[in-house]
Amino acid sequence: MDLCIKYIWSAIGPLENKLRELISNLSVENTFIILGKKSNPFPYMKKCKYFLLASYYEGLPTVLTEAKILNKYIFATDTAGAEALDDYINKTIVNNNELAIYEGMKSLITNALSSNSNYIYTNEDILDKIINLLGE
Repeated sequence: MDLCIKYIWSAIGPLENKLRELISNLSVENTFIILGKKSNPFPYMKKCKYFLLASYYEGLPTVLTEAKILNKYIFATDTAGAEALDDYINKTIVNNNELAIYEGMKSLITNALSSNSNYIYTNEDILDKIINLLGE
């Protein structure tokens, strides 16, 4: 079974050029999209099944509240901001290090695949959904 994971990065900042270079060097242009800042992120978030916030430091991230409003499954690192998820059921919170993020995401993907074993994710399906979402 093939699995395509599409990463959509919306925050643009001082590391944008480094990120674009890394995407190119890893040849993941088909699975990593940089959208840039959007005035209304909800149409994009609404289409997602999972929401990931992997950050070394977070205060009170509004984006977690937005993901909760849309009832998304949230995967986050254990920062001060993760307290916003205390009363939220659909979540995974992992230690704030690369190995924990990797293992947690691997488990999440494995469980998603086993629960959706008759659905095959393809680049074409996902690209079609994104194009429809963008209205192009």
